[in-house]
Amino acid sequence: MPILDYPPSATPWPAALDWSAAELRGYLAAAADPAVQGLATRCPPPGRLMGHQRGPVPVGLQVLWGLSELAVHRDDLAGAMASSYRPSDAVVAALVATKQAIDGFEAGGDPWLAYLRSTGRDPKSP
Repeated sequence: MPILDYPPSATPWPAALDWSAAELRGYLAAAADPAVQGLATRCPPPGRLMGHQRGPVPVGLQVLWGLSELAVHRDDLAGAMASSYRPSDAVVAALVATKQAIDGFEAGGDPWLAYLRSTGRDPKSP
């Protein structure tokens, strides 16, 4: 369903999750078509610069920012359903290391909860 057709009266989060899952299934099905020859093009070398609203950034950094968006917004959606999401330790380690390298972030205590707080969220402590 195109985003413009999404019914405004629908219960937001569960319906949005179903819609997102359907979109992903459609994307994966389209990518499986032999004429498409796989998913998106291969990622350029991580050190290659690419355009960004902050100016040129390395491709690897953009990929990590994308990973952050997926992890943080997945937790946002889970929170809307009185739950939470925690990515794997490897994902948390990559996100924290990137943030440390960029702005000196200190992830004392639980690194995932500290990372979420650094994005302006107020996660519940375990």
